[in-house]
Amino acid sequence: MKHYLCVCKAEGVEPNKPMSGVLNVRTTPEYHYKLSVISKREKQSLNKIVNEAIQFFIAEKGVRVEGK
Repeated sequence: MKHYLCVCKAEGVEPNKPMSGVLNVRTTPEYHYKLSVISKREKQSLNKIVNEAIQFFIAEKGVRVEGK
């Protein structure tokens, strides 16, 4: 981490802020219900189902994070 901050400073680049990994999502009751049905059917947590959906979305959009 210290090296990363030194490189950013040397290059005059603002370092990325770390994320907590906690994201509160507001959706419609219908989407919430449908995700719950999928979660129960797949015997996976709602959190895992939502993370899979996020992974698909990110892959489709082609977002790449530098250094990851």
